Amino acid sequence: MKVFISHSSKDKKFVRTLKDCLLENSIETWFDDDQLDFGDSLVTKLESALNESSHLVIILSPSSVESEWVNFELKKAIENTRTGLINKIIPIKYRDCKIPDVLTDLLYADLSSEVCFT
Repeated sequence: MKVFISHSSKDKKFVRTLKDCLLENSIETWFDDDQLDFGDSLVTKLESALNESSHLVIILSPSSVESEWVNFELKKAIENTRTGLINKIIPIKYRDCKIPDVLTDLLYADLSSEVCFT
């Protein structure tokens, strides 16, 4: 299992904690801070990482639902679920926000009222 974590840079603190928890449980992650270098093509790197991931975890917050990059990643992940490259998209509601229409039929983890993640 390899998990691509889609998020807004404004939610980095939470995402780092999530990534560390996944790694402690032997779940491989793709996290931009660990994988991107100056001069990399974002589109190429993101598409490649999504093609190599079995799951997409999308962190939902007001910042992420407005992010062009998060929406790019979500669109690519949806395409990859149709072709079988991605097995599952897992939404995690980190901050109170409107759930994107394409995700409304999926069960999601709601952590928006958890004090420890603020």
